[in-house]
This record gives sequence, C-alpha cells and structure tokens, in this order.
Amino acid sequence: MKIKYFDVPILLIVYNRPSTTRRVFSAIRNVKPSKLFIVADGPKHKIEKDSKKCDETRKITEAINWKCDVKRLYRNRNLGCKHGVVSAINWFFDNVDEGILLEDDCLPGRDFFVFCEQMLNKYRNDNVIMHIGGDNYQNARHKKSNSYYFSKYSQTWGWATWKRAWKEFDPEMKDWPEVRKQNKIGYIFDSMLERYYWYSIFDLVSKKIYFDVWDYQWQYACWKNGALSILPGVNLIENIGFGKNATHTMKDSLKLRRNIEKMSFPLLVPDKEIRDVEKDKVDTKNVFGVNVPTVLFLKKLYFLNKLGIG
Repeated sequence: MKIKYFDVPILLIVYNRPSTTRRVFSAIRNVKPSKLFIVADGPKHKIEKDSKKCDETRKITEAINWKCDVKRLYRNRNLGCKHGVVSAINWFFDNVDEGILLEDDCLPGRDFFVFCEQMLNKYRNDNVIMHIGGDNYQNARHKKSNSYYFSKYSQTWGWATWKRAWKEFDPEMKDWPEVRKQNKIGYIFDSMLERYYWYSIFDLVSKKIYFDVWDYQWQYACWKNGALSILPGVNLIENIGFGKNATHTMKDSLKLRRNIEKMSFPLLVPDKEIRDVEKDKVDTKNVFGVNVPTVLFLKKLYFLNKLGIG
C-alpha cells in the first residue's frame, strides 16, 4: 500500500549495531514519519570499541531529509536491555498517546506501518486490546483467514500500543507474589505445563534472577489486565539481529526466522473479539518452546539461585 504521509509517532531504540540499524532506519525513512523519537543506549564502561560503534550507529539515525519532528535521547552510559528499553518507552509515552516501537534489529515491511496505523485507530478506546504485534509464526495450516487475529501473546519484535496500556506496566512485577498466590492469571493457560512454564518465568523475573529483561513484564501486564493482542495474518517483521552480537537471540532459530510478507488491504476483520486458541497453541510450542525439559530447567534455575548456588 502506498503511503503519502505517516503521522503515527515512531520510537526507534538503538545501541551499537550500525549494520542492522542502517536497514531498520532505511525502512523508517521510506515512510517518512512526521514524528520520530530516537533513543540510543550508551557505551559500556571503558570499552573503546563499543564507544566507536555507538557513535557510528547514532550518525546513521541523523540522516533525515524529510519534514520531521525529531526528538533524541542519547545516553552517556549503558543502561542495558531492561532499564534502557523501559526508560526509552516511558520517555516516548511522556510525549505521545500512541505509537510504533522498533528496536535496531526489527526490520519492518512497509505494510507493517499501515497495519499498525489502522489498528491503533480502530482499537484506540478498546481497553481489552493492549498490544499490536507485527510477527506471525504460524505454520501453513494455521496461517491465514482474516487479516489479523486476537492472541494472548504480546510479540515485541516490532509492535505498537497506547499510553493507556503502557501505564499498566511494572518492570519490577511487585504484585506478582499475590497474583501468583491467588492464581489470577491461570485462566489464560491451555495446559498445566504451560502454566508451570510461565509461573517459573515470572518467578525468575520478579526475583531478579532474569534481571535484564522487560518483555516478560509486558506480557505479564497484559495478562494481569485480561487483555488481548492483535497479531497479523502474515508476517510483517524480520528479525535481523540473530548472531554473536545479539543479547538474547545469539542462537539462530529456523522457527523464528521469517521473511516479510505482503498484506492485502482493505483488511478483513475478525467477526468476534476472542482469542484464537489454536494459533496460540502453535506459538506456545514453536516460539516459546514449552515442554517438560524446559520447565524442569527453569525450576532448577530458580531453586539453585534461592539456595545461593546458581
């Protein structure tokens, strides 16, 4: 779909990867957003090579040759994946009521921007919807009927949301012990194994054993509030950050490597606002790898750290 102008605010979060940043910024430049927010994490202490890469990455984002209201937040020191991303998103929503969020390794197709714009407009006042994703990991059998579907999963490799949703986010998950005790989010799981998996993840995050993450907390916020996510019927984002320079995607995975696909407009809207259980089950298996060995590993990690020997 041709874009004449693009008024949805975009947040771009970068660090020290000029090669991936160049491709993502090129995709943003193609739609010429009228409002662009750029956050750059700082270099790690006393690492000269890191400082040079940070500078090179920042220079790429300064090549703006269209009419655009640009706001920049450049960090002097490295805040890491958790505090760096969370503070960036907080700053973004201090300035806007809704928008698109991209990291330096999440390459969006052109249709991703149009899809997010339409979904942000359509569900702006629907508090059940807290998240709009750009990823689709379905196999061919579960792939496409409508243009998008409702899911319990909040995929964050290219996404959009509203300030009213982000207000529910707590990076420390302070109320998790009480929510866990009362099993307030147990309704969302399709099996006991899946429940054990996510409860173990949230235990690790709340106890800061998994300390440098933020997306698990966002998933928790959505579930705690009984929210649904919107995911596209075709894949609109390619993660180009797999490899040794990544933080959390160092091991390449064929299941998660998806090419960008074209979306047809006008969009075909689902008849009912209910989650697609079968599609969620595909992601439970293929994206999150929920199985007995994984759950046992998470349990073991938690108890070893509790004993002080992890």
